[in-house]
Amino acid sequence: MQASHPPLGLVDPLFEAFSRQLRRVDSYDGLIELLRQDIRARIGLTNAWLYVCQREEDAELVLVATAGPQAARIRELVPVIPRAGDAMVEELLRDQGLLLIPDAQLGPYPEVTRRLGNRTVVNLPMSVVDHAKKEKSNVK
Repeated sequence: MQASHPPLGLVDPLFEAFSRQLRRVDSYDGLIELLRQDIRARIGLTNAWLYVCQREEDAELVLVATAGPQAARIRELVPVIPRAGDAMVEELLRDQGLLLIPDAQLGPYPEVTRRLGNRTVVNLPMSVVDHAKKEKSNVK
């Protein structure tokens, strides 16, 4: 079965432009800057960052990229986030969906949220699974 493309009138021109730019990204920094620009244009948020963990059993998430006016402070204050004890991380890991926090200054969110002055926070978990393919070769 071949893939089909939607009729041109149904494709949002901004989404199409974003898709073209995304294909040219070659680093985490480039990815997070592109996302930051798109998020700012769509909903007005000005900072973006990306944390990763390599394995499910890792105890913390490591900051790999950040962009926006608070980028240096984010790198300074939260280079790693513990998986346990952080209300946002725990909720992200539980739900596996978009997490919108209208006012991160209130509630059980980490002190760093208040120190950065974050109000609205949008978290979008991403999961990329790398299944290494092992090839067996027979040498005679």
